[in-house]
Amino acid sequence: MVKVSAWVAEQVRRDRSDFRRDTFFAGGKGGQKQNKSETGVRFTDRVTGISAESREHRTQHANEKEAFARIVRRLVAHYEQLEREKSDPRLRAESRTVRTYNQKRSEVKCEVTGFRADYDRTLDGDLDGLIRARLEADA
Repeated sequence: MVKVSAWVAEQVRRDRSDFRRDTFFAGGKGGQKQNKSETGVRFTDRVTGISAESREHRTQHANEKEAFARIVRRLVAHYEQLEREKSDPRLRAESRTVRTYNQKRSEVKCEVTGFRADYDRTLDGDLDGLIRARLEADA
């Protein structure tokens, strides 16, 4: 049994309806049997969008247990990270993408504000729009 904080345990508490369960053909070794039976299982948490799947075992039941154990571990890790970010604000800025530079679309997008700027002008040093948008968002 893994010890988790009370806040994390409360956040991970889910009802069966909070998960979407999908089955699929697992593929891989096994020939026709693998291609005819849906033994792969994927769980998706409707609240966070986190998903986990399993296709290693021969039966759907075994894959279901494995996928569910994986999604619980991922949910615990997700909420533990949120708890760490709440306690130390510096982690929030370091763990998130601040700006995305997309050369193909010739744009720079500030992930915090949603502001978009021209790629070439930004690389040439024109940061005024990005800075102004960030200051307005922080105010």
